[in-house]
Amino acid sequence: MMRDKGFNFQWYDKYCNNLFAKGFEKKQGHYDVLTAFELFEHLPDPLSEIGEILDLADNIIFTTGLLPATAPKVNEWWYYCPQTGQHIVFYTPKALEAIAKNFNRYYIHYGDFHAFTKEKIPQWKWTLCCRLHKLINLFCREQSLLSSDYMEVTGKSLV
Repeated sequence: MMRDKGFNFQWYDKYCNNLFAKGFEKKQGHYDVLTAFELFEHLPDPLSEIGEILDLADNIIFTTGLLPATAPKVNEWWYYCPQTGQHIVFYTPKALEAIAKNFNRYYIHYGDFHAFTKEKIPQWKWTLCCRLHKLINLFCREQSLLSSDYMEVTGKSLV
């Protein structure tokens, strides 16, 4: 999806086969930014694995649901997902801040959007980007990479 929007994203997942991004696997050893959407709640050893992620990138933008201030019972919060057993770790803002500090990063969040960053980002900028992302995308849209991606993978032109 990010390549469809014109962003030069590459795929990497040590736990899953590449089904949808063949030809666009991770090519670099290090990145400025890495995205991890709905990943953190699946990590069996969060500190170790977040460390591995930060070995790949200076900054991580990620999503995860935050544990409410008073931890709900299993049947009171949909995010536990006990029927699948896939969500095994849950975070509070305080825990995520401690993890960021452990890796000499800053932590910022707005709702379920979070980041560990090398440079401190003012909260108002992060909030504005999270709230206005659809509008920002309208003005910052790059040309889709779909045609060039198709040519790279198949050797044929879309047109």
